[in-house]
Amino acid sequence: MITKQLAGVCGLLLALPLLSHAVSFVAQPNVFTPDVLSEPTANQTLYGELADWPHTFTFYVASTTEVRYTTAIAPDGDPVSLLLVRETERGVSEVARQKGQNVAWVERRDRRLGVSLAQATSVTAILTPGAYKLEISNAENRGRYQLQIGEGSGGGFWRNIRDSFSVHAFYGSWTDAFFTWRVLLLLIGIVLLGGWWHRRTKTKHA
Repeated sequence: MITKQLAGVCGLLLALPLLSHAVSFVAQPNVFTPDVLSEPTANQTLYGELADWPHTFTFYVASTTEVRYTTAIAPDGDPVSLLLVRETERGVSEVARQKGQNVAWVERRDRRLGVSLAQATSVTAILTPGAYKLEISNAENRGRYQLQIGEGSGGGFWRNIRDSFSVHAFYGSWTDAFFTWRVLLLLIGIVLLGGWWHRRTKTKHA
């Protein structure tokens, strides 16, 4: 029975990679390759790792709208700064700026993914129609960060489990995802189902 239960757990976990992420992981191979935000005002969560250069996101807004940005880092990570500029005929004009070293980083637990991060205060801006650039950086341009736009990404039960494993792996310890409530609930459910099936099979052949 235990073998069957373990096989079931492994099967379910192996199936998780087939699900799409609700969160996104940023990969910018060089400073000349920014990410394009196709839905810049939609609720979403991005994860990135600075590697010697800032991360830049470009996007276009068609109508006036309010947007909120919230950055977070590992509790022992290096603070990151946020800069939002609007492109103009003469260059760029600053819309919002947040210097990481001047922010009080408050440790909070992401209940959806079961990961603890130090979060900065949110930055809110009114965007008028036009092209924009959003930059995440720090003094050394090193370290991992989370960028939440609006309320951040959401997801159903299975997608949350997938995201939990991926985000924990991003911060260096994917096995910690086993201790999140969704995974524990899944494991308990499999054990109970296995016990019920074993008793049913045993009674049937008695």
